Amino acid sequence: MKVFYIIFTLLYIFAHPNFEAVASNSCLGFLHPFLESPLKLLKNHEPLADLKNGVKMLTKAERKNHTLFISEEGLFIDSQGNPYSTDMAQIIVDDEIKSSSYAIFVISKDGELLISNFAKNNEFHHSSLVGGEEVWFAGEIKIQNGVLIEVNNYSGHYRTHERYLKKLLEFFKAKNVPLRNYTTIGYDEKVTLKFE
Repeated sequence: MKVFYIIFTLLYIFAHPNFEAVASNSCLGFLHPFLESPLKLLKNHEPLADLKNGVKMLTKAERKNHTLFISEEGLFIDSQGNPYSTDMAQIIVDDEIKSSSYAIFVISKDGELLISNFAKNNEFHHSSLVGGEEVWFAGEIKIQNGVLIEVNNYSGHYRTHERYLKKLLEFFKAKNVPLRNYTTIGYDEKVTLKFE
């Protein structure tokens, strides 16, 4: 009888017209925190147009050097196995440093966390990390010795609404990232979470 109930429940969830809402409130919610549709590039940032303008698009092989892993202890680890830091990161807009110690990052459709300590308009963007593909999250992150310090949802190429930050926190929590008390600054597409 239990097997019948489980099968019936799964069929109901997957067949429901509002699958994402039903699944996130069901036993399936833990499977993937990002049940919403992945983020597409905004219309004015198509990969071919960016390529023509000289924007770098990483190949799948090049992405390996930009992949971050999360250890069992919840530390961010680079592709060489070292705790990651964004201390030397720079985001440059119109030839001026917009922010330092922040790196751009995305979570790809495959769940990979890809990061770059360098970003510059018309050279290297969030979309560069995934070759213009859809992502689950795009924003900026500050990490010191593998420890999460700050994260935000700033992206010019993807529209990362505030609700995606909540999904990102679920993603990090599932990977044992210590989510200490944090302060929320801003709203909608300009939200920063500062961890104590």
